[in-house]
Amino acid sequence: MKKVVVIFAAVIAFVACSKSDDNGKQEVDPIFSQKYFPLKDAKDLGGGYYQYVGNKIGDRPVGLVTSSAKCKENDLITIFKKNENVIDSIVYLNFRYESKKMDCILSFTSPRTMSSNSLLNEGVLQSTIKEYNWRKPTAIEEEVSPEIKRYKDIKTVYNGNLEIGFQAGYLRIEDYMSDYNKLNGEKVYLYFKKK
Repeated sequence: MKKVVVIFAAVIAFVACSKSDDNGKQEVDPIFSQKYFPLKDAKDLGGGYYQYVGNKIGDRPVGLVTSSAKCKENDLITIFKKNENVIDSIVYLNFRYESKKMDCILSFTSPRTMSSNSLLNEGVLQSTIKEYNWRKPTAIEEEVSPEIKRYKDIKTVYNGNLEIGFQAGYLRIEDYMSDYNKLNGEKVYLYFKKK
């Protein structure tokens, strides 16, 4: 009788393990599995505000912003175009929660700006991403030009090519703008929806 119980328990354990293995299959990413449409022409990208909706990091599925994600619902980009054929600049407002202030603050001292934009090929945008920081003058600067009360420092964050296009109804931009630190060369994409 004990042998029957042991064999019966072993069969149940085997069946349970094989069923849990079936449950471990990765689900299809509902956004990243959709067809990607590289930006073909600057005319295809409208100017204005685009709300941040989520990101894709490496092999992980796209993570969409939820109401519990403090401050991320404030993230947005503004696309400036003087005419429809040129993307003059893309300004990214990236927020994070500051527990000391109990408020949302910019991740950087100023918004990051993509400028000198040129669509090289379909979906490949050459761009320079800069951060502009205002500071008080140094003692030497104040002595030379006492009328100037603030100086603007410009830091180049990235200069090169990045992917840009549309996927699942969202604008998708390869991330070189946010405060996320990439690991092991993983690709990171930001998703935005036109406001």
